[in-house]
Amino acid sequence: ALTISTPVTYAAGLAATAQKGIIVKGGANLEALGSVEKVIFDKTGTLTKGEFVLSQLHTVGEHLSRQEMLEYLHLMESPSSHPLSATLIRAIREEGVLNPKHRKIKNHTLLKGEGVTADVDGERLYVGNKRLFLRLGMYDTLGTF
Repeated sequence: ALTISTPVTYAAGLAATAQKGIIVKGGANLEALGSVEKVIFDKTGTLTKGEFVLSQLHTVGEHLSRQEMLEYLHLMESPSSHPLSATLIRAIREEGVLNPKHRKIKNHTLLKGEGVTADVDGERLYVGNKRLFLRLGMYDTLGTF
């Protein structure tokens, strides 16, 4: 009975915090919160307004214009339910860029803890963090801003 009750307790705790607008990444982290004595918050608006805000967006490389890169980013992030995806989409729309309807996207896949991948017009694209591009052996070819 103890084996079954622990995952159920974690799930219930994660659901309860999510209903209050708090996202906890896994049961172990939820359990660790029980021993927290002090909490320090930032002032970016993530906590006070309950939404992420993109302050800067730099493009790297010379293969695509900023407009084209933002179109691809919009296309790749639109199907995702990740909170940062909504932030990116909002920032892209604020620049006047919309989802390119003429492009075909297939096999959109979440890469847990790394990003997303999809086939766009027959070409495999990736959007993600440093860990993803290191794993793919592509990080050193991305360029800098």
